[in-house]
Amino acid sequence: MGTAVSVWLALILGAGGALKAYRPDQAAAALTTYGITNARAQRVTVWALIGIELALAAALAAGVPWAAAATAGLLGSFTL
Repeated sequence: MGTAVSVWLALILGAGGALKAYRPDQAAAALTTYGITNARAQRVTVWALIGIELALAAALAAGVPWAAAATAGLLGSFTL
């Protein structure tokens, strides 16, 4: 069960990061919803999110022990 969840989370994070990287301007503009209105801050934030999402996807796929907890923290912060 845990492995299946890790695979799905890795796929979701990988797809999310890849889609943000595919259209970074649209992803950056969407950060206005979260109160990030400065264009430079949006670009920096979106590329940081891309890096974090792809790194966590790779860590989950590799079976790194802390990856599941870090992913839960990231998704929890998105919820807040």
